[in-house]
Amino acid sequence: IRSVQVLPVDYEIEYICRGNRVIVGPKVRKCLPDGTWTDLKQHSKCLLPCARVWTSLENGRVTVHPPGPAVEGTVLHYSCLEGFILVGRNSTHCNKLGKWESPKPVCYCEY
Repeated sequence: IRSVQVLPVDYEIEYICRGNRVIVGPKVRKCLPDGTWTDLKQHSKCLLPCARVWTSLENGRVTVHPPGPAVEGTVLHYSCLEGFILVGRNSTHCNKLGKWESPKPVCYCEY
């Protein structure tokens, strides 16, 4: 935004991330009649993504926390379907380098 003292109502700003980072939070904000912006309680951040292949598990389930894209700070929790045993850690964390901190587990047949 250029150096402007007053922006018109309905003026929009759009956040764009550099490199391979992805936006988490509102991508666009609009100037409201009261002089504030939309979605001010939600932060917008540009974060590194982690490999999406970790977000699925054959014969199992993956819970993503917080829900949304797998980016730095995301935690995955793994569990297996009935009749399968989890081999490996039951959770992993996407670090600031965009890498998962532990190997992806496997669900092996119990019998």
